[in-house]
Amino acid sequence: MRRVGYERNRVETLQGTYLSNNAKQDLVKLCKLYESESNNPRGKNCEVEIVTAKGYLFRSLTAKVREILKEDLDKDEKLQAICKLLKDNVSYYDWVGFYWVNPKKQGELLLGAYVGEPTEHVRIPFGKGICGQAAETRKTLIVQDISKETNYLSCNAHVKSEIVIPIFKGETILGELDIDSHTLSPFTKEDIDFLKKTSEMVAKIL
Repeated sequence: MRRVGYERNRVETLQGTYLSNNAKQDLVKLCKLYESESNNPRGKNCEVEIVTAKGYLFRSLTAKVREILKEDLDKDEKLQAICKLLKDNVSYYDWVGFYWVNPKKQGELLLGAYVGEPTEHVRIPFGKGICGQAAETRKTLIVQDISKETNYLSCNAHVKSEIVIPIFKGETILGELDIDSHTLSPFTKEDIDFLKKTSEMVAKIL
């Protein structure tokens, strides 16, 4: 692991890999804070700084999700606003959307609010693709390289990875938060924690 100290250009280059332009302004302030903290030991490795940067971003977005859910909007407008917030602020979230369990047909998901390229997958059977598998197993699923996944529903040729977070009300699965990325292996524990928290907050308005 290379020791980089406070090489600010290096930090900004690496954070740019993860963050959209909307998020970088606050993180430049964070870099300045690193430089000004005299009690921080020099030689801090860049991996720690990147994780801190992502954590800082996700804390900010969690607060904004909470604000959206309190706004005087109907449910669908809130969900659409959350999709837009996530896609606009995390550079590797290239498609963000919700799927909901079909109340009229057992074992089927229906496409809800989303932001990104249109998809033909408006109905997904449980067990089919990453979303269907997540619904069937009731577990968070992460595929860092979709080319290695045999049970996958292709949305477009640019998608390289996917994460799906089930949404529960008590013990009942209501739907999922689905993220497609055009980047290989972009998802970390910070993404999982943030998206699970987002799903928990969304469940409260359902």
